[in-house]
Amino acid sequence: MDKKLMDVYVSDIAHHMKDFYQDLTFYKDGKVDMLDIENIIFLGIGGSAISPKIFTEIMNVNKKVYFFSILNGSENLPDPAKSFVFAFSYSGNTVETLKSVEMISKNGFKGVGISSGGKMIELCENLNWQHISVPSGRAPRAAMPFTLSILFKYALVNNWTEYDESDIWGEIVRRSNIKNKYLPEVDFEDNISKRIAFKLANKKNIILWGVESISKNIAYRFKSQLEENAKQLSYYSFLPEASHNQIVPISLVDNKEDYIVLIFRIPERESVLLSTIISTVKTFLNSEGIEVMDVFGFGENHVLAGLDLIYATDFASYYLALLKGIEPEPIEPIGRMKVILNDNLRKVL
Repeated sequence: MDKKLMDVYVSDIAHHMKDFYQDLTFYKDGKVDMLDIENIIFLGIGGSAISPKIFTEIMNVNKKVYFFSILNGSENLPDPAKSFVFAFSYSGNTVETLKSVEMISKNGFKGVGISSGGKMIELCENLNWQHISVPSGRAPRAAMPFTLSILFKYALVNNWTEYDESDIWGEIVRRSNIKNKYLPEVDFEDNISKRIAFKLANKKNIILWGVESISKNIAYRFKSQLEENAKQLSYYSFLPEASHNQIVPISLVDNKEDYIVLIFRIPERESVLLSTIISTVKTFLNSEGIEVMDVFGFGENHVLAGLDLIYATDFASYYLALLKGIEPEPIEPIGRMKVILNDNLRKVL
């Protein structure tokens, strides 16, 4: 795969955010009248749902946050007058999300639908919800720069986070060429994405651990990227939880040379307690014959270090696909399953 094709595949986060964020027009005069919001509700499933999870993790949002892939009518929802809903469906036609928007709106909730088109536009218009369009023609997993930009704008303009807009955004703009260190022309020794892919290509069982409140959702995104881009099944958990449950079956497996554990770390965010737990777990797994690889993200703050981790792992998922001789883009089983699922849901909803 050449550089041009890699540019098409990889969700070039900082590069696309740099322009899309500044062009957003859903607010007037730089302000959104949402300063009294206490609760944020996210609706979405699959690739459309990962952005809000990463956003809340790396931005340290000072609101109570709710995540729903689909509403079933029995949820304990907060006060609609103090809440705002973000509904994500890249295609705009995800039945589960559209039905959830219809359901939550009946309870008096207001919000915004985010899609590249589809039925979401008409639904938002009928409900008097806002709609924000993101560029079409991408796989949902490659739309994250645009959905993250929208969430960043809401958070930074409305002071939902400890970070300042000028500081954060100026650094993201300066980092818009950060992907260069992961590109194909960068030598193996200097390219962490290639080294990750090489390690994974020689293992049959891949275990991904994030760290709670630091990299849990970034590790989960990598799991999704491995499954869709490299068609590689993997296992996911996060520390310290994983050290009390998943470590049991891992230590008892046969053919331990077929296993590897990746731990996604942002050192500046780790307390002494967390660092000690991670070090102890690594030592224990090594003594059990299980290989462990640290994957670090670096940056002046949680946001930038998180983006660094996402870049490194996104590229790694594509390099692994290449090593396996697999075309990254097609996800035919998902499309086939969605046709069946949508037909079945229309029968019962």
